[in-house]
Amino acid sequence: MLLDLLNSGSNVTVAVSIRELKVFADYLIAATRRELEDEIAAQKQEKYLTAKQVSEILNVHPSTISRWKERGYLIPCEIGGKRRYKLSDLKALLGNAAKGGSHE
Repeated sequence: MLLDLLNSGSNVTVAVSIRELKVFADYLIAATRRELEDEIAAQKQEKYLTAKQVSEILNVHPSTISRWKERGYLIPCEIGGKRRYKLSDLKALLGNAAKGGSHE
């Protein structure tokens, strides 16, 4: 019931018992935990590549990778102070190129 009210966007005042409030808090904590666990599991499965590895896979000069980074085609993430590219991002870029996109 509380979640339905929250999702409805209604601006109402609600009186609940302490027990109901605890049940709701437990629900929110469990839902958040599940979301975080799913996100962590997905990140563990992600493979990260160096710019050199990306350029070798795509058979392009490393400066092309830098140019694509500046243009927002491939966005690196920082891992341990080093730039890495997600393999999933690379696959998405290749998928877009196969559909007729161009990245020069």
